[in-house]
Parts: sequence; C-alpha cells; structure tokens
Amino acid sequence: MNKQIILLAFFTFGMALIEACSCFTTCGCGGGNSDTLDFFDFKKLSVERKQEMGIETLRFMLEPDSVQFLAMELARPRWNGLVSAAYGCSPEDPGSAGLKFPITKINITADQPFNDTLPAGTSLNALFRMANELTFDQIESAFLPSQLAQLDALATFPPFSSGPSWFFLVTEARPDAATNLTPYKFTVTLSKNDSTETSVTSAEVFF
Repeated sequence: MNKQIILLAFFTFGMALIEACSCFTTCGCGGGNSDTLDFFDFKKLSVERKQEMGIETLRFMLEPDSVQFLAMELARPRWNGLVSAAYGCSPEDPGSAGLKFPITKINITADQPFNDTLPAGTSLNALFRMANELTFDQIESAFLPSQLAQLDALATFPPFSSGPSWFFLVTEARPDAATNLTPYKFTVTLSKNDSTETSVTSAEVFF
C-alpha cells in the first residue's frame, strides 16, 4: 500500500510538473502574462560607422536608443496548476522576445549623389546588405556572405530579433566621385508595423 501511495504521489507531482512546463504561453515565464516584459520598443537609434572592413567600404552599426520594455498586448490567464510555474520554466530576460512592433521597411539615403543614376535623396537600398548582431569580440570582423541578406528579407532576417542588440548595414560600393573630398552623410530610416518611423543620420563619411 505504501509503495502505491508513493508511486501515486510521484506520478501526480510529475504530471503537475509537465503541466507547469506546458504553460509556456499562458504563464508568466513564457510570454503570455501581461506583466512579463518580454518585448521591447525604441524611440531613437544610435549609429556608428566603420570603413574598410575587409572588402566592405562602409559599415553602419545600429543600436536601439531610448529603449522601453513592454508586455504582451493582451492579458492571458494566470497559472493556477498544482505546481508553481516557477518550477516548470524560468523567466526570460526583459525584451528577449524581440521587438513589440517589428521592422517592416529599411531605407537608406545620402545627402550627396552616389552616381549618375542615384542622386542625393534616392534610396541606396540596392547597394547595401544587412546582418544581424555579432558577438562583441567579432564586431571588427568582416561578415561572411552567408551572414548577409538583402534589405527586403525582413521576414526571415529581422533586425533586433532577440532583445536590444546591434544591427548592421554594409556595402562594398563606392561613389563615382570617390576622389571628391565632399563628405557624405547617410540617413537610415526604419519603419515599424505600428506605422511609426525612426531615423538616424550618420557622421560625415569620406570615400
């Protein structure tokens, strides 16, 4: 009898633990609780430029500024199982689920003509590729072709996809007037799916 009671107790606890883990979308540790700040948004961008990185002529490193951590838009039922959800799964870091309002469009322009077909203010998207974050000690490394994507591949290559992080825009192109000493300033505009835009303009770039 005692063995049966012990086995039943272990079975009950095991089922409750499994149930607690399965609450990933409805308990506080899985992103379903409106009090869990799984997402983030930003109001500004900071930009750092680098040049002559391998075959790259120009690289922009973008980072969210004025970051806000946000919860789910709708509250989900709280966990009321036999075992506290804390035993079933651990809380994620704030913002770990990525942007609350994903990026839907990137546009890059310059204040000087790039060539005869790309006057000042024209989109330079065709000249640039994007890359997700590197680890900090790799920032000075050149990107591999497999790490780069076209700027319209946002659905499969989302910027800032795992919390506040870096995002890179790189090009191998040079302006036709490469011998011109006039500096360029580039403006990067990110559009989000809440119909807002955030822009940042680089410091002067000489080619």
